[in-house]
Amino acid sequence: MYWPGNAAKMEVVARLIEQVKGRDTPLKVFDYGCGSGGDWPRILAEVDGFKVVGYEPNERYAAEARRRLDGAATILSGDSLGQLDLAADVIVSFSVFEHVYDRRAYLATAKRLLAPDGTFYLNYDDGHFRIRLELDRPGKWLEHGRVAGHNAIAPALARLGRIATYQRRVARADADAMVAEAGFACDEIFYSNLGDAKALFKTLPEDRRDEFARAWLDFERRLNESSRVEMAAVDRGDTANLWTVMPTRTLVLTHADPA
Repeated sequence: MYWPGNAAKMEVVARLIEQVKGRDTPLKVFDYGCGSGGDWPRILAEVDGFKVVGYEPNERYAAEARRRLDGAATILSGDSLGQLDLAADVIVSFSVFEHVYDRRAYLATAKRLLAPDGTFYLNYDDGHFRIRLELDRPGKWLEHGRVAGHNAIAPALARLGRIATYQRRVARADADAMVAEAGFACDEIFYSNLGDAKALFKTLPEDRRDEFARAWLDFERRLNESSRVEMAAVDRGDTANLWTVMPTRTLVLTHADPA
């Protein structure tokens, strides 16, 4: 099952589908920043065994998620997160962390909501910060300029209280330090979303995407297993060579053992 155009999500969803097999009780999943519901409508329609709770701070997106899921999942928004009492078996956070202004508070909430033996998939994306000016596509110049301008002013606007549209590159060293500070252990890391594969995926008709997605995911798994090396210099906030062409990074987190 593919999750349109995002190999990191495909990888995590594949793992969750395997995890629900043979369970006597539903797998409790908390989608931390669920947007308008992503591909959960399709997943929940095709796979039994999930109990999904999503949180989306933007009420407009949260309302759309409720409409699309039509009662199949619980979608929270606003200030309801502080009162949430949930021991989630799995927490997923897809391409959210780069938009979070108070990242330490975000991680502390995930720590509180994760069951003692649960797993937290923390994924962040660098695509918003890779502005490639293509001289032969002048129609895209204005769009790219707007994104670059927004990236430049978003931190200053956030300090003035305007955090709804915040986005800032996540540096690997900062992410790893904050994760450890929050009390998580990192069991695994993988890089995803090979740019050319993602672009090719978008050109395919619906009936050919599943086959391509499986090949794409298998290739990325092999790249992570056998072709990842550390470079001498930091490039775009990371030293992994895969990061140069695979602009999402996923940390597989569990509770750290008490010291």
